[in-house]
Amino acid sequence: MPVVHSFDEFVSALEKLKVPHRAVVSSREVELQSNTALPGPLVFRWETSVPFVTVRQYVLEDLPAERMDELEHAVVRVNHHLPVTGFGLDHLRRRLYYRVATPVFAGVDVDVLNRLAKGVLANAKEFAASFQAVASGRAGAEIAEIYKDYAQSRAAHFYAEGS
Repeated sequence: MPVVHSFDEFVSALEKLKVPHRAVVSSREVELQSNTALPGPLVFRWETSVPFVTVRQYVLEDLPAERMDELEHAVVRVNHHLPVTGFGLDHLRRRLYYRVATPVFAGVDVDVLNRLAKGVLANAKEFAASFQAVASGRAGAEIAEIYKDYAQSRAAHFYAEGS
């Protein structure tokens, strides 16, 4: 797979590989349809202030305002147990997401970005129902404890092997 150093090179690589995508030049984001029940596209954002690419997938949208504190509690507790943390909340838009970032100092292999994307999607899908339960009234601490051991084994396997 090619090594890319910039947003433009990434877009060109996707075009050469015939990967359907939407490039948003103004925000330096590339959107790919994730073909999952998750909301919105999978997004690759080429940061402007630091040499990183962020890969993000929304997990839940339109979260109840009154459950945001409990969801925040759940996110913090679940992230504590994950070897690759990445869950977060956008309080303004009331969305829960999973994201990871990778440096691009000397470029990044498109295969690495593909593996990161698969990991982001896997974690987003895996935890969606549990975070939805918190949004619907379940205590965030309960969810974190349920996933404590499972989250570590699943994430470690996924990122190591790129399954």
